[in-house]
Amino acid sequence: MRAIDKITELFRQHGCTLKRHKRHEVWNLPNGRVFTRPKTPSDHRADENNLSDLKRELGLTKRTATIGERRKRKAKSKRGNSPTFRAAPINTTLADQLVASGSVEYVLRGRIAELEAQMRRCWGCRIRQVFRNTLDI
Repeated sequence: MRAIDKITELFRQHGCTLKRHKRHEVWNLPNGRVFTRPKTPSDHRADENNLSDLKRELGLTKRTATIGERRKRKAKSKRGNSPTFRAAPINTTLADQLVASGSVEYVLRGRIAELEAQMRRCWGCRIRQVFRNTLDI
């Protein structure tokens, strides 16, 4: 059964009266409340939403949650919720092997050469270098 048919059935069962119907249908409910719904809804779920609103207005469903026992609170950690990251221990034998083979120094020399080449191309670096040489910093 479609939602619009269920709404019509609820109106008939509970003795609701149609007050007016121009752009919206305005219904007087038996409990003294007024229920309004548009004639041309813009939402595809409007009929389902109107059905649930009508059930709430007629008192067929509860408006608030039932009060009962609360669940137990979770214990908070002393450090907070942020995870801690720890660096893995360095394998000293591998570091010693790299230093002994000279590969670390080779990589560092290459990086120093790249930075010096960038300094030669940069005008700001050239001006600073000239300024430092004249002041003997």
